[in-house]
Amino acid sequence: MSTVVHFTTSGQLLQDRYELIKVVSSNALSQVYIAADHSHSDKPKCIVKHYGYNNNHPHLLTNSRRLFVNEATTLLKLDDDEDIAPLLDCFEEENGLYIVQDFIEGELLSASIPLSKHSQNCWSQAQVVHLLDDLLEILAFVHRNGVIHCDLKPNNIIKRAADEKFILIDFGNALPIRSYEDQKNVIPLRRTLAFSPSGYLPPEQLIGKPVPNGDIYALGIVAIQALTGLEPAKLQLDLHTGELDWQHLFENNPALLVLDDQLITILRQMVRYNSAERYQSARQVLEDLETLKALGRSKIMIFSEDQWPGTETIDSNGQSEPLPIKVKGEEEDLDLTFLELTQKLLTEYSGPTSVTPQSVNVAPQLHETEIEKIPEAESGFSKSKKLLPLVAGIGITVVLVNAWLLSFGITSVLEGIAFDSGVKRLLKATQAYQDGNFSEAIALAESVSSDSAVYEESQTVIQQWHQEWKLATEQFGIIEQAYNQQQWGVVVKEAKEVPDILFWQEKISPLVKEAQGTIERNSHQLIQKAFERASQRDFTQALNYLQQIPQESTLGSKVQFKLAEYKEKQQMRAHYRLQQAFNRAEKRDFVGAIKFLEQIPDGTRVSAIAKAKIVEYTRLQRIKERVKKRKTLKAKVLTQQRKLISLITNRKIKVASSQLNPGNMLQEINS
Repeated sequence: MSTVVHFTTSGQLLQDRYELIKVVSSNALSQVYIAADHSHSDKPKCIVKHYGYNNNHPHLLTNSRRLFVNEATTLLKLDDDEDIAPLLDCFEEENGLYIVQDFIEGELLSASIPLSKHSQNCWSQAQVVHLLDDLLEILAFVHRNGVIHCDLKPNNIIKRAADEKFILIDFGNALPIRSYEDQKNVIPLRRTLAFSPSGYLPPEQLIGKPVPNGDIYALGIVAIQALTGLEPAKLQLDLHTGELDWQHLFENNPALLVLDDQLITILRQMVRYNSAERYQSARQVLEDLETLKALGRSKIMIFSEDQWPGTETIDSNGQSEPLPIKVKGEEEDLDLTFLELTQKLLTEYSGPTSVTPQSVNVAPQLHETEIEKIPEAESGFSKSKKLLPLVAGIGITVVLVNAWLLSFGITSVLEGIAFDSGVKRLLKATQAYQDGNFSEAIALAESVSSDSAVYEESQTVIQQWHQEWKLATEQFGIIEQAYNQQQWGVVVKEAKEVPDILFWQEKISPLVKEAQGTIERNSHQLIQKAFERASQRDFTQALNYLQQIPQESTLGSKVQFKLAEYKEKQQMRAHYRLQQAFNRAEKRDFVGAIKFLEQIPDGTRVSAIAKAKIVEYTRLQRIKERVKKRKTLKAKVLTQQRKLISLITNRKIKVASSQLNPGNMLQEINS
């Protein structure tokens, strides 16, 4: 009769939900798979553990069911810790029992821990302390919930990829913590050994008396291996004390001399042969590690203000003294104005300068009495009154504000301009420029002779026209592209940047006119939509429509009061939804509460509260779902426990029946 346990093959779909992808580990009674959960759209990975059995051998069935019930019960106890993969499901099928857990993406410690004292990847003290911190926190939680892991080793430790935290996995061999009275009643299975054949199990566990600090022993062995590179079986044993001797390795390896003596002391106490001499709890180890880290932080050198490198001098005796820091005239500068202080700094750092606050004025101020002294212009001015606006148009008015103008009078200047051919050329250049004849305009402006009164002005406008024409050309390109792409707001906006050149203004005019008309039509449609949404109390969408109305439209300024009105109503609506969310949450309808909170828009006065409550209610909903799932899983585990009890009871009855010999009874009666 075959005693082979048959396991499920990869590719099968269990419970119409879990698709087995590949085998990751296997032993005589169980096999572990990575699977995909088809109940979710993204098919997240999970871990499926299969306890197989052979119906022809009841003892295999009993062992598998016992292991299954033990692991499922343990995982339910530890379901509250985020660092332990939770039990997602458990069920029984024709060929065995199945446990489903969350999948943890990461790397097994066995893949990175050194395996030789000559290894190049022996861990540093900081890395080992990180490992101890993470796993001791988990062990503290596990022990607090009445569980001993009993199988702590590199293959059961994974470095989680998400946060690089070390996580403890595989609670298949976990046992409950027994009371002292229970421990006294345990009969040793074999004689005491110094340490397990694999080296990670504590001595007391090998005789069937596991205690919580046995997990601390195993973790200490893992830490020593990480530091030294030696597997536990290769560590030397002191035959007189029964303790592991590993500290001597640091004397022969200079690279390991940086290890703190206090860490050595901590590890030695973690791996004491006698469990009574070890740390009695994970929390005690964590406290000593915290002291170790605090001492490490205290070694960091802190410089005071007068101790920074480069701020000392050497006196005649060779002693260093801090350099005095002094700002000359610091107190006097407090009373200076900004302009005076700037001038002072310029003088101190750049030397004397001819620039003075008084030299900032570029034109003299004229008082009323001085204006009255200006000679009154007579017939010359009336003859030239039509010329003055044209002259002003090309910047000749600069001449009129000059000081010498006040001395010689307006009439004489304008009469001089009338006989200056340079003025006529510059006026013609201006006309050509406005008409779009750029090359002709430049040529005319350049033909102004150097002895003309407007020669300097002509040179200035040549440079100015080059800049303006280039800008106008670029702006027209932007406007034309926006027009072709129907970006009407851009057309109107960019048109304002076009220089005041008649040629270009006429060229963009039809584009701007069409864009403006389209903007007006769209704005009326948007405001109509906004009114419709507001009538349905959807002020968020109403505001969205109003905010799309560009300022370039005639409605742009008129909708401002509506924006203010709808914003206030949006605030009121947000308060209403927040209150509705509170009401739903009070009835433990967290899903309904979250729906109301998600409708509260950003920017409202209660949006921050809504976001915080979404986080809180999401967490409470998960707890609610977890409690519900836990009840379902407990019911499934309870069913398996009853089956296990039934199997054990039936086996006992069969054993008792086989030991009863009716023939012997008859012989006793006959005698």
